[in-house]
Amino acid sequence: MKSKAYLLLTAHRPHNVDNLSNLKKIIDASIKSKEKIVFPIHPRTKKQICKLKYENAKNIRLIDPVGYTDMIMLIKNAKKVLTDSGGIQKEAFWLKTPCITLRNKTEWIETVKNGWNILTGTNKEKIADAIRNFQPKKRQEQHYGNGKSAEKIIKILLKNSNQGY
Repeated sequence: MKSKAYLLLTAHRPHNVDNLSNLKKIIDASIKSKEKIVFPIHPRTKKQICKLKYENAKNIRLIDPVGYTDMIMLIKNAKKVLTDSGGIQKEAFWLKTPCITLRNKTEWIETVKNGWNILTGTNKEKIADAIRNFQPKKRQEQHYGNGKSAEKIIKILLKNSNQGY
């Protein structure tokens, strides 16, 4: 699929998936958006969606779960990410992909404060509005370092190994 031509949706948390009302709100908002959506579907989520009997979800492409590298590529190339996953929120931040979090709170609050993540919970209107209107700040603060920690560690190890430690 073309880069930035789709949204990526993931949902696996019991609060969102095992509660059919919450899952329905997430799917309904996604359908209503009319955006192309790629949804690597967790087996438990797939079982629950079958109970809802969706037939009008033509804009949502269900795919089997993917490995880490494929998921990173999906996140990187997505226009936006909709997720209830803490890990995917952080990966989206690092990859500079706007994130819509389908939860009311997050362990990665700095991504929200930095303007690259928005919390919608399972509120259908909030999800739909975020899909349409959420735009991240132009600049990200470096909350997690500058990507050069391995170089610093190697220098310290080399220095210490030369001193007989």
